[in-house]
Amino acid sequence: MANHGNEFWKYCAHCGAELDLTDWPPVVETTIDDGQMLVHSFCDSDCKAAWMP
Repeated sequence: MANHGNEFWKYCAHCGAELDLTDWPPVVETTIDDGQMLVHSFCDSDCKAAWMP
């Protein structure tokens, strides 16, 4: 879905839904070619599973 940059913790990386910040969301860390780490947050485990390759 959309790249939310520094607001990765506010929106689901798969469906774009705004996250409930009262609970810790499922996350995935990835590394891009230049070695930079990216964190992707998800609204639930189903969206995380659907996003995973």
